[in-house]
Amino acid sequence: MKDKNYLSNKNNWNKNYNLQIKKSIKIDPKSIFSLELKFILSKFKINLNQKSFIEIGCAPGRYLIFFNKEFNCDVSGIEYTNEGINMTKDNLKIENIPINLINEDIMKLKTDRKWEIVFSAGLIEHFKEPKKIINKISENNSKYIITIIPNYRYLNLLFLKLFRKDLIKIHNLEIMEPKKMIEIHNKKYNLIYSNYFGIINFGLYSFKNKFLRKIMYLFQIIIKKIYNLIPIRINSKYFSPYVIYLGELKNEKNNSSN
Repeated sequence: MKDKNYLSNKNNWNKNYNLQIKKSIKIDPKSIFSLELKFILSKFKINLNQKSFIEIGCAPGRYLIFFNKEFNCDVSGIEYTNEGINMTKDNLKIENIPINLINEDIMKLKTDRKWEIVFSAGLIEHFKEPKKIINKISENNSKYIITIIPNYRYLNLLFLKLFRKDLIKIHNLEIMEPKKMIEIHNKKYNLIYSNYFGIINFGLYSFKNKFLRKIMYLFQIIIKKIYNLIPIRINSKYFSPYVIYLGELKNEKNNSSN
């Protein structure tokens, strides 16, 4: 039975992760996403070196690889799909990263362990009430939370309506702004930073048409080259591909008074 809070379902995700991989799926450390994320963490002096780190909804493992390689984090992941767990295991093996994975729904997770960094990317926007997810996540967090969601509004919404209408119904578009992200996290976390970030990313739309995908890939290469020559930080609700929330866990005394 599908949980009423879910906008998607396990079968859809299993289909996405039912793939055999021969080379690792990972984030380019020189991509605009990587450079912008590093800039934000550096700006607010967030030291991740050798910190315990867990990603919620970790398949296929690209962020686990990124945070292990770039920040030397001790990475773990939780993933509720069987295919996602298998794919993530294969991905981490290729990169020789220790496998610390939990095959469970985050809302059913029962463990006393706490991680210093709790991370999710492309997770909470698949829920009608994402605040419940954040409140649950906080139970296993001891320091910082980094939450990233896509910005499928404004110009990005236009692209979705033209090419990927099917994605709209499985995303909670209402939360895709910094103000909403702050509200969602406010009960458990003190705000460090929340904003739109990045410049237009055509990979956000997962175009089904192969020709269109190639054309947009070429455009993305051009955008990246321009960014590398002249780093442009124009965070805009109209075209930035992501919304980020960075927060620090409130202490229990403060929580009990809220």
